[in-house]
Order: sequence, then C-alpha cells, then structure tokens
Amino acid sequence: MRLALIPPFSILHYTHLTDYQLMLPQLVGNEHYELTYKLHCKNPGTYVILDNGAAEGHQVTTWDLTNIAVEFDVDEIVIPDVIGDEGATREESIRFINELMAIDHNMLDDFEFMYVCQGQSIEEFVQSAAYANTLDFVRTIGVPRHALTTCRNKLARIFIANYLQQSKQFRKDIHFLGSNAVWAAEANYLSDNALCNQEHVRGMDTSMPFNYAYVGALLQREIEPVYRPEDYFELPSESFKISDLDHNTSILKKWARYR
Repeated sequence: MRLALIPPFSILHYTHLTDYQLMLPQLVGNEHYELTYKLHCKNPGTYVILDNGAAEGHQVTTWDLTNIAVEFDVDEIVIPDVIGDEGATREESIRFINELMAIDHNMLDDFEFMYVCQGQSIEEFVQSAAYANTLDFVRTIGVPRHALTTCRNKLARIFIANYLQQSKQFRKDIHFLGSNAVWAAEANYLSDNALCNQEHVRGMDTSMPFNYAYVGALLQREIEPVYRPEDYFELPSESFKISDLDHNTSILKKWARYR
C-alpha cells in the first residue's frame, strides 16, 4: 500500500519519503507548501491527489479546486462530498461535475477523479461505492477515516474494501482517506492479516506518525489514540525529536509494506 505523509509546514521534507502525495487545498498560499507540491507534481514518478478539503473542514468551490488542479498539474482530484451523508454526497458530485463541465468540458479527460463513499453504516458505504463504480470518469473510491467511528467498528474500512473487491463488477482503485486515531495499526492489520488482501487498497494518507512524534510517542500496534493538534500545520520543527519522526515514519512504511 502506498503512503501519502502529511506533516506540518516546518518538516515538509518528510513528504519526500514516498512517491504518493495528498495535497490539501486550504494550505495553498503557504510559499513553502506550494514549492514542495509543485516539485512533487513535476516529478513523473510521484502521484499527487488534490483533496477537496471536506474532512479538514475547508471544502473549497469547484472553481478554486479546478484552478489549483490546473496550476499544479495534479494527477487526481477528490470530488466534493458531504461527511456521513450518502445521498447528499451523490448530489454534491453531480453538482461538481456539472460545474466542472461548464468551466471546461475537457476537464474529465485531463484528470483522474476520486469519489468519496459516505454513509452511517457499512451497508451505506458499500451502496455509495457501488454507485461510484457505475461512473466512468471515477478512477478511485475514497473510504474516509470516520467510517471506523461512525460504524463503531475498527474493521469497517477493511470490510468495505474486501466486499468491493470481491464483487466481479468492481473495477476501481481504493484509497483510505486519512487514518483514524482509534486504530493506529489499521495499515498493519491490512497487510498482515490472512483475511485481508493488502493489494485491495492502493494507498492511505496520514499525519499519524507526526501526531505521535509531537507528544513523544513511538508508534506500536497497541497504543492510545493521539489526535492532531489544532495548530498542527504551524508547529515548529523543534517540537519534534528527529529520532521519533524517523522511527514513526519507518514503522508506518513497514506496516503498509511500502516499497
């Protein structure tokens, strides 16, 4: 499974540990951030996804999202969604595509697109993903981190991914949007458990190794939840021990069997 690391501005060099990136639109405007992701986008060996900002509480307009996508030349755009609401997400995706076509009808050919499945139960998430599977312009199904807590089941995303891949009609990539602090070792379970096929999931984006390093904690399979602080992106590099950062990023890559 590929990993997109999401560190604070002060240690953005950690994004270079992988060739898979998730770009947050609300952070565009920070000079260091822009330079870092323009370099990633220019690298033909790096795959860059542009998030819609919804899970960060900063969902941007279709116009702003497409302008960023074009300026940076990203590979994939996350279609706007509504957290926890399958029906509203479907409506939001239709609105987005209509607006996108009005801006430039060639956009659907210029970028890949990720549809975020939503719901309040595993069944609703699967239903949402099944709808997205019928959309030719969608390459990837994004499964959000809140699925674990919303469904009250830490295996929720793994169940969803396995169910989809077992369907003969399913033909999309799967990406886990974010990591949920209630289960830090989700990536480890996905790659090590005989009931799972790690190849089901193309990638995951996460700030988890940095969250734990900030409080001086080393990642391990059984560990108490640590959440991202409110001022996370502004944290100075002095807030982190290099040894903790290196340990946590290495462990996460090992769990994901990142190559």
